Amino acid sequence: MLKLIGEKVQQYWQLYPNFLSACLVHIIAFTLIFMSLNNQAKVYKPTAAVKSPTKVVKAVAIDNKAVAQEVKRLVEKQRAARLAREKRERHLQRLITKAKAAKRARLAEQKRLARLKRERAKQAMAIKKQQQLAAKRKKAAQAKLAKLKKQQQAQAVKIAKAKKLAKAKAAAKAKAAAKAQAAKQAKAKALAAKKAAHAAMMARYQPVINRFMGLIINQVQQNWIIPSGVNHQAQCKLLVTVSATGTVLSARISQSSGDQALDRSALAAVYRASPLPIPAIPELAAEFRQLSFTVHPTGYLDNSG
Repeated sequence: MLKLIGEKVQQYWQLYPNFLSACLVHIIAFTLIFMSLNNQAKVYKPTAAVKSPTKVVKAVAIDNKAVAQEVKRLVEKQRAARLAREKRERHLQRLITKAKAAKRARLAEQKRLARLKRERAKQAMAIKKQQQLAAKRKKAAQAKLAKLKKQQQAQAVKIAKAKKLAKAKAAAKAKAAAKAQAAKQAKAKALAAKKAAHAAMMARYQPVINRFMGLIINQVQQNWIIPSGVNHQAQCKLLVTVSATGTVLSARISQSSGDQALDRSALAAVYRASPLPIPAIPELAAEFRQLSFTVHPTGYLDNSG
């Protein structure tokens, strides 16, 4: 344990010599003063061996002087040690500075020799490049003639390929145009056939369409409450959208009568009449998805498309 404490004290002394020296001086000073005070206390005890008070005071003064001398000696010793350490540090710093200067000089010389070597190598490389350049120019002149001949041959082949490609493109374009024309004609033919089939269906089912339109008009008439005092010459046009089951999805005024009360009453009649009767045949039901009514104040409704 004492060895470990000694190692720790030695370690801290190396790290903080000034601080520990000052602490040691103060500890010694306080110890001597404390011992002197103890001696003074013993002097004032009432015993037969006690001498006169004047001699006791003189003994205390002598002890303080010794303490001061000891403190001064320790301070001087510490100062001498610090000066010696600073001298050693300055000497070491001079040695380090000289070593760095020598290293810089050595590196500078090495750089100079390396630069000289590079310059000589560069000169040799320049001479070699000149020789290579001359040989390269001669070779390039020969290659240029060969390349020109080869380019002329390649140009001839390219022109032939371009002509062949242009011919193929023209043929492909003509073929595509013919195909597009055929598709257009087929589409027009299919559309015409569809329109003809639709027209034939409408002609075939026209009586059924008229009957259901009559049913729709009658159902709306039964649910239409005409406001009083409206202009009997006024009329409004409604656009009604229904679902596949006849439910009214929306209704709006496509052409107003000029009388808001009449317009609102017509719209209300359409919604009250929902769901409207429509054919069960899917082809005919599609024709009833959007209806247009013209409303007159007399209570008459007309299907206008």
